Amino acid sequence: MSESPLTPEEIERRKPVWFALSELWLDTELTDSDLHHIATKMVDSGYSLNELRVICDSEIAPVVYKNLLTPVGVWSGFDESWLAQQIISQINKPKRWQDALLDPLRRPFIHYAGESEWPLLVLKYREIKRAKNRIEL
Repeated sequence: MSESPLTPEEIERRKPVWFALSELWLDTELTDSDLHHIATKMVDSGYSLNELRVICDSEIAPVVYKNLLTPVGVWSGFDESWLAQQIISQINKPKRWQDALLDPLRRPFIHYAGESEWPLLVLKYREIKRAKNRIEL
């Protein structure tokens, strides 16, 4: 396996974000409290909204999107060590020409789950940042 493009420190910084945002793909209805918890993890990470969207779309979604396509999906939460290992494997996976052909077909399924909640997360993220006097323009 090739060396990860992420340093061990960056992986540790990302883990809470990976785990929190993976909740978008659980087979449950997210409450306002759930969304606030996720947005708090987003703010605490120090990543910008743009960086968080990239992490969500390119690191988390390709690993967990199939959960909502199975008849009996995970609903109580993904195992944190499994999730981190799967994301790191996905990041390190060599890119193949077949993936380039299949990605446009997979993309709607991969990103479907988070689309309805993302605007709510953005609002909560900004609300929490304002409350902490860390306004992002």
